[in-house]
Amino acid sequence: MNKFLFGAIIVLSLYSIIFGQNPPRELVAQGFSTPRVELNWMTPVIPLELDEIAYEDGSGGSADEAEQGDMISVRFTPTERCSLISAKFYGYAMYPGINIQVVVYPDNGYGKPDIFSPLASPVTCEITTGWQEVDLSTAGLVFDPYEDFHIGIKKIANVDTFPHYIFIDTDDSTERSWWYDYSMFGFHGIGGDLEIRALVYNTSGLMRWLPDEKQVFAADGEGGVFNRHTVRFLTEDIDHYVIYRNTVPDLSSMSYLAMTSDTFYTDNDVSEDATYYYAVKAVYSDGGGISDFSNIASATTHSGAATTYLDTIILDDGTFDASATWTVEHGFGTVLNPSSVGLLRTLMFYLTNTGEFRPEVWSVDSSGFPTSLISGSPSFLSATSVGWRSVGWSSWTTTVIDEDFLVACICGYSPVSLGMDVPGYSSSFDFNGSSWNAMSDTTYMIRAIVEYNTDCAYYNIHTGWNLVSLPVMLEDSSISSVFPMAAGGLAYYYITGVGYDTTSVIVPGKAYWILSYIDTSFSICGGTPLYTLDVEVEPGWNMVGGTAVPEGYSKYDIFDYPDGTLTSYPYLFGFDVDSRNYIAVDRLYPGKGYFLLAFNSGIIRFEP
Repeated sequence: MNKFLFGAIIVLSLYSIIFGQNPPRELVAQGFSTPRVELNWMTPVIPLELDEIAYEDGSGGSADEAEQGDMISVRFTPTERCSLISAKFYGYAMYPGINIQVVVYPDNGYGKPDIFSPLASPVTCEITTGWQEVDLSTAGLVFDPYEDFHIGIKKIANVDTFPHYIFIDTDDSTERSWWYDYSMFGFHGIGGDLEIRALVYNTSGLMRWLPDEKQVFAADGEGGVFNRHTVRFLTEDIDHYVIYRNTVPDLSSMSYLAMTSDTFYTDNDVSEDATYYYAVKAVYSDGGGISDFSNIASATTHSGAATTYLDTIILDDGTFDASATWTVEHGFGTVLNPSSVGLLRTLMFYLTNTGEFRPEVWSVDSSGFPTSLISGSPSFLSATSVGWRSVGWSSWTTTVIDEDFLVACICGYSPVSLGMDVPGYSSSFDFNGSSWNAMSDTTYMIRAIVEYNTDCAYYNIHTGWNLVSLPVMLEDSSISSVFPMAAGGLAYYYITGVGYDTTSVIVPGKAYWILSYIDTSFSICGGTPLYTLDVEVEPGWNMVGGTAVPEGYSKYDIFDYPDGTLTSYPYLFGFDVDSRNYIAVDRLYPGKGYFLLAFNSGIIRFEP
């Protein structure tokens, strides 16, 4: 949020029912595995509508000529008693990272700034091209009607090396703009009006007046001594806060939970793997009344208990009907269909004679045809007996299984034979040394064991764009930690109806694009599994991720609130990395990202 763009957050001390209706703000809730929910919020405020004092029309025409160490300024004459909230100016900077200082001065009695008596500490900021605003509210400066003050901008960087300017309107000069030449220790008039403006709040007597030299405090800041009249906004008219709770995001059915005079609360009366919704009201003292509800904040508690799944993928019936053999570098393959996303742990082959073989894993296309080698044994393995032979695949490489794949048995110089079901499925292939050929009505007896730990996040990243999510809660969920291969350490997320933006932190329940320049498989373990999850959605397409449920989550089981946020047949699309196309899907798998179409603003919930 731009600071004080057209309003400011300042707390007024008013004892009236009208202003007493302002609710607490920025309520946030966080769930833990103990289980408990911690709530935090900020005091009520009255947003301010600011007046903009300007003496130019914004048309520009020229730029200031100040050098390093010089200061340019504009004199302002308010017609009402007011508080200075921020300064606004139109600048130009050729390079990023060029800093300037914004200073407020009193008038020296001759229409020029008294540069030796600044009213507050300078505010250092980076100058950008275009209009920008700088917050000055923490100084607490209040001016009487027709009491002149000056807003100055000091050049602290070398202008010749790093060009930066403030623009000037050249018409209808009001002799309010000045240039202080540091090398000459004097002022020059500017032939026009600098595009510097003051944003003020006309107080109309609502703020408390304090004498000169009085130490005062900004609303949420530290104390400071300023040599002029200053103001403090007080909040002691809040007597206490009332906290409400619900199991759905509905204010009309909120139940009373507790009262507190603090701006924080811990709810220990919660269950594991459950979602709760909270809202807070402020009760004002001295008949000030009770406020409206704050925003709704939700939190999900987590059990923290992780589960290890071992899923053996089996297509054969356990009894071989025939044997097949090939020559060296020829082989057999069967396409296996995993029901979850996990780590390929063990390969199993039913061998009908001894010899040598090399296990391999291949990717397959959308039609189930083998496309490219993912990984293989670094050498041929010996088979010294017949029957099932297990190969500890995860002992030498990491392969994350998140879609159909083919397991191959390639014959060595002393070829093995492989058991097969006849008749079987058309999911098996022969390898002739260079290409694959489908074997109709045949299933080679090949199996795989996939491991899934619900406290782990498994990823199979491809070169290019990948649509991902995070199914566990991690201590460090930065993009650089979770996805170290992501280009620029950034992920891209979609703001519904607006477009894409970047982030350096990944949030469970949301989906993100990351750009990778390599193919890699990896896992991140030790997180808290997320079995229950609430995600806010807006009308239109939303990027969402699933939970830590290994078998995935059916789109038909998604709870939506209010009703009608999703249709009875939800529109859910994943991204196929091979074809680079979006595909309609029915389930959300952990670690993957999806696009979900919502028709209203609301909440979607995944729960066991």
